[in-house]
Amino acid sequence: DVMWDFIDFIKGAELIMHNARFDQSFIDNELSLAGFDQKLDELCTITDTLKIARELHPGENNSLDGLCSRYSVNEHDRSFHGALLDAEILSQVYSKIFKKNYLIPEVQQ
Repeated sequence: DVMWDFIDFIKGAELIMHNARFDQSFIDNELSLAGFDQKLDELCTITDTLKIARELHPGENNSLDGLCSRYSVNEHDRSFHGALLDAEILSQVYSKIFKKNYLIPEVQQ
């Protein structure tokens, strides 16, 4: 029911995902089931934070929880695993990875 709204929303955008192959496979499958013949990476740019983390920290724990610990991101209550909470946490982790590794200064508020 919402496929076209979703496609309009992501078309030309950059999606930040942790372990993108996992999520992308589900989205590609749902699009296919709905009769859409393009893959997610044909509609938008996908940035995989797991791939980035593995390049920056080879052999270390690069799970989302591991990155939260490494980059001092409040892990919230992780007893409930949900996409919205993970997206919020990933946005904080990605911001810190980018600032630390690309020397962008923290913004003072």
